[in-house]
Amino acid sequence: MTGETPRRLKALVLNSGQTSQDIVLSPKEGDDEERLVGKGFVVTQQMQARLENGAVHRWQERWMVSCSHAHAQRQETSFQSRLDKAEEKLSKLKVKSKDSADSFRIKAEKILQAYNVEQYFRLEINETITAQKKYIGRGRPGPKTPFEMVDIQNLALVVHRNEELIAQFRLLAGWRIFVTNVAQSRMTLDQSTQYYRDEWLVERGFHRFKRGHIPALPLFLRLPERIKGLMMMLTIALQVLTLMEFLEKFPLSPGLLKLAPDDK
Repeated sequence: MTGETPRRLKALVLNSGQTSQDIVLSPKEGDDEERLVGKGFVVTQQMQARLENGAVHRWQERWMVSCSHAHAQRQETSFQSRLDKAEEKLSKLKVKSKDSADSFRIKAEKILQAYNVEQYFRLEINETITAQKKYIGRGRPGPKTPFEMVDIQNLALVVHRNEELIAQFRLLAGWRIFVTNVAQSRMTLDQSTQYYRDEWLVERGFHRFKRGHIPALPLFLRLPERIKGLMMMLTIALQVLTLMEFLEKFPLSPGLLKLAPDDK
């Protein structure tokens, strides 16, 4: 959700006119029912990039615009909590004697920034000036005690929710874009969601290089050839380790382990 992605996602979800289809995944282990996890649609995009030699390279991508119901629920819950907390803190914001309208507004805006909801509220500072007697001299004032009239500034903060943007956030909650150049015949919308959710298996291998059983750090080698050799050995070890885990979970039948007569 960086760069142009938020703008493109907003346009696709709110203005594309596409009809969403349900995203259904296979049952979890030990369960017999398929899982309805979200909805989405697929759009085809023609892409191009200019190479260093001046030539233009063109290709086609499939953008899988999908919404996860669970992710949407988490986002909406967090969003509502931030809205409520920011509004509660604004209601308790006190005006100090040295505050001006501008400095008081800055304090309120910092609260909205802290909860990352500044665009979902509109702040209004009402400033009124009232005249008040200020007695001159010490002691309890009497009927003939001299006084002067001074202007007292009163500031009041009025908070308005931007209901249009709040409703728009809820419409976009849970939506993401998965991009691929794989053809529809090889990977459907349902399959792309399943592959994305299984991505932790790949990331787990990278984690083992960092802090797991086959760490690459600390690295005491300096020659590039030796560094490459170490990483090659660690990669082979990772392949063996993941293969062992796979066979433990999905054991092969005995017939597949028999060697052909010519095998050595």
